[in-house]
This record gives sequence, structure tokens and C-alpha cells, in this order.
Amino acid sequence: MATGIEDPRQGRGQPSPTASYDELSRRDIAADVYRAFREAGFSDQQSKALTAEINRENSLRPNYLFGEHTDPANRATNVGMLSWQGSRAPQALQFLRDRGVADEAGNITPGYDALRAQAEFIRYEMENNPEYAKTKDIFLSNPEIDPAAAHRVLGDNYIRWRRTDPEYSEPGYGRIYEGYNLLTGQDAEFTPSEGVRPQARPQVLNSVDPAAPQAAPEDQAANKSSLDYLSDALPYLETAQLTGAPQYRFDPPGVRRPQGRSGDDALKRLGIASLLA
Repeated sequence: MATGIEDPRQGRGQPSPTASYDELSRRDIAADVYRAFREAGFSDQQSKALTAEINRENSLRPNYLFGEHTDPANRATNVGMLSWQGSRAPQALQFLRDRGVADEAGNITPGYDALRAQAEFIRYEMENNPEYAKTKDIFLSNPEIDPAAAHRVLGDNYIRWRRTDPEYSEPGYGRIYEGYNLLTGQDAEFTPSEGVRPQARPQVLNSVDPAAPQAAPEDQAANKSSLDYLSDALPYLETAQLTGAPQYRFDPPGVRRPQGRSGDDALKRLGIASLLA
């Protein structure tokens, strides 16, 4: 994939350990997260992939990077920028305490040092927890790992989000691509395998100007006139006893077919027979 600028850190000066991340742009936050991964020993490609995953996880919002929240899926408490939960949460917090960026109550001190400590914990898990041996073998041992391969193993073995679930794959990969864009100013140029790449909104041919921007069906519906819906409304006119609209017969498998010239008759009853001209 195209990597954009050589090093995303060059767009932002050396961060202050006590920088207020509430006042920084998301691009600056992305650059600091990337820097933290580089300083924790990850390669350029690995650091970009991990930063993109953090963006997928929490959109780089400081209250999630340095705080905790409840997982809506299982009601567990998620901690830190990678939403550690279960037995991983206290392990992460103890690691951060040992580095002086979390207190005994589990509050993470916002700042660059806390980002770097969390990046170091991620590397520690990959190197030492046998549950993540696949991540160690495929991701950590390959400094030039292909992005698609990186996000497969990170998503399935290390982070374990519902990467191939149609309900989550499209928005998840959308935020991953956004993470690369925040770092490089370019869209990610890779296609996830297993058919989980986000699909473009459906487009419909514009018969007036094929070169014009195409609207999705739901957008086009808003532009319909009342006459566009007339044929759909005919069967309901009889029910409302407004026009004495013609009877409809139903042929298997339930396809509705109007009697001959019923549309013309209906228009006449509605007083708009001039439309037949």
C-alpha cells in the first residue's frame, strides 16, 4: 500500500508528556499514537496498522484512550485505548501503574507517556501471552507485513473484534481506512480478504445525465412525486371507497395484476385524465 509521508511524526513536534489531548486534532492524536508504537519497538507498517485499529476501536477519543467505558455487547468494563477487559484489564492497569501513568484506583493519567506505556503493554502481550502466538508469528515477526494480513491476525487473534460479521465488518474497516488517512493523508490501498471490504453505496443510472453523481435508492425515493406512487396507491383507493377503483385479481404466487386499462380509468375518476394525452 502507499504509505504517504515517510513518517507521520514529522507532521507534529515532539509531544509533551502532559499535553492536553482534548485540545489536539485527531491527526495530531493519530501521530502521537503512531509515535508511541514506534517507540515501543514496532515497525512503520506495524505502527500504522495498530494506530488504524485504535481508530477503529474508539475513533482516537481521549476519554477512551485514557479512560474506561462499558462494553455494549457484554456489559464488561473496557480499559484504555484497546478496550482491555476481563483478566486483561487489571494486567494492563498494573503495567501502567509500574510505569507511573495510572494510580491505585485505576485512573490513567492522560498524556503521551500513557500512550507509550499502553503501546509497550501491547507489545508485551504479543511477546509473552501464548494466546497471541499467532499474532507474534505473523504480525510481530514481520516488520513489512501486508496491511490486509495485519488486520486479519490483529482482528481475529489479538484484538478479537467481529471482523467477518457483516454487521460490524463494514463500519470497522471504514474506521481502519480512516486511521490510515489520518496518518498519511491517503486512503488505505488494500482489500481485506473473505469478502469483508466495505461496499460502496448502491448507485442507480441517471438516464438524463449518466455522468452526473448517482443517488442511492433511498435518496431517490425522497425525490419522487405523488404521481410516481399512483400505481402503488390504486389498490388502496378501493379500500377507502374513494373512487371505486377496479378489482385486482391475484395469481399465484401472489403477483398482483390490474385489469386492462384500469390505470386510465383511475386517472379519469381522479379528474386528471389529461395526463393520458
